[in-house]
Amino acid sequence: MGINTRMLAVNRIKGLLPCSFRTIDGEHFLYYGITSRQSVARMYDHRLITGEELRKILYSMAGMIHTLSEFLLDPEKLLLDPEYIFFDYEEERYFYTYYPEPQGKSRTELFEYLSERTDENDHTARIVIYRLCELSETPNFVSVSYTHLRAHETPEH
Repeated sequence: MGINTRMLAVNRIKGLLPCSFRTIDGEHFLYYGITSRQSVARMYDHRLITGEELRKILYSMAGMIHTLSEFLLDPEKLLLDPEYIFFDYEEERYFYTYYPEPQGKSRTELFEYLSERTDENDHTARIVIYRLCELSETPNFVSVSYTHLRAHETPEH
């Protein structure tokens, strides 16, 4: 069990799906609590993302990255796959899956997914998500994006 897994075991980190650890036949397994939460993939399977919904997703992701840095956890270990990002309708917020092992999908793939589902009539949202697709390939994308989002945050957010 590595340092990232130990951090998950001893801390309840706001914005991450709650998880538990089990060892079966010497192998370690993570179990995530998704009860009463719906994946982003399922939410937007048959409808478009509005500009306001896109804003909430992006701000929650930026906040999650900041929170991970406070716990010294690598933000690259977030599973940025719409199947593993969940929305809790009761709490009205997003929850992310943190997996200490290497992951398959990149932030670029998530932004491309969001761009394909963003309402084409919301020109501001379309510009923002296309720009994020472009920027996501830069080396300092995570820290630059968080700083940029927070600098433009309005008081009601």
